[in-house]
Amino acid sequence: MRDFDGIEILLVDRDESFAAFASRVIAKSNAGNKLFWAKDSTEALDFIACAGAFERRDPRELPRLVLLDIEMPRPAGFSVLQKLKGDKRTQPVPVVVMTASNQGGDVDECYRLGVNAYIIKPSGFTELTEVIASVSRFWLLVNQVPQ
Repeated sequence: MRDFDGIEILLVDRDESFAAFASRVIAKSNAGNKLFWAKDSTEALDFIACAGAFERRDPRELPRLVLLDIEMPRPAGFSVLQKLKGDKRTQPVPVVVMTASNQGGDVDECYRLGVNAYIIKPSGFTELTEVIASVSRFWLLVNQVPQ
């Protein structure tokens, strides 16, 4: 069994190279000690629900931050956001959409579903590094959560 205890950041993104890059940036920023990458919406929902491959994970342990790309294969990333924000257990977990989509309808739908922030991934290496580091530092080190 893989070690899923103490996951601080759940990264939901189909792009393996972006996930590896984001993981390195977050580790260097000292914002999060443990990141889990879910390659699609189904894996992310199973992780949160402690189902399937994650059935032995402690359901009381929720990530402190979810970084979510809404441009996912079925089910779409919107379904992850909807389920997280529609469940009393996971509703307080901050969800930050990090995506390439700058369509106004996507932004509006995410905020209607309860997203905490919507960020369009910058295309430049330096800018993307800064955004990932600042987002993770803010939500894990600066933001205060209810006790």
